[in-house]
Amino acid sequence: RPQGPAAAPQRSLYRIVDNHCETSVTPNTYCLHVIDAARLAFGLPTVRTLVDGNDCEGSETCISLEHIDHGRVVDNECSSQAFGIELHNSPGATVAGNSFEFLTGGTGCEIRDLALGEKIDFSRVVPGAGVCVPQ
Repeated sequence: RPQGPAAAPQRSLYRIVDNHCETSVTPNTYCLHVIDAARLAFGLPTVRTLVDGNDCEGSETCISLEHIDHGRVVDNECSSQAFGIELHNSPGATVAGNSFEFLTGGTGCEIRDLALGEKIDFSRVVPGAGVCVPQ
């Protein structure tokens, strides 16, 4: 099996633009979910992501980026149960111009930010499970 830099995954741009997503209202679902597994496993960022102009509804989390070094989440409409946008170990992500509506009528979290090593707690917004920030 090849080893070294030549065997590393190639960098790519993943674009999710102008889609409509309606998912089930069961817990632990996402409308849009992007993970850079190579960055998680080897520390090599390989995926740049643009999530723009999507209309997502019904899921527990509208949009999730995990281990993304360069990501832009802009101008999306999110109607979700608990989290609008979840950033797990994605400190370089830009989030701007999104709108949020939460289906349960309770307290939702527009943006939840989790650092590497923090556990994703699927029991909605709880103390110690990342930081919720307004957009």
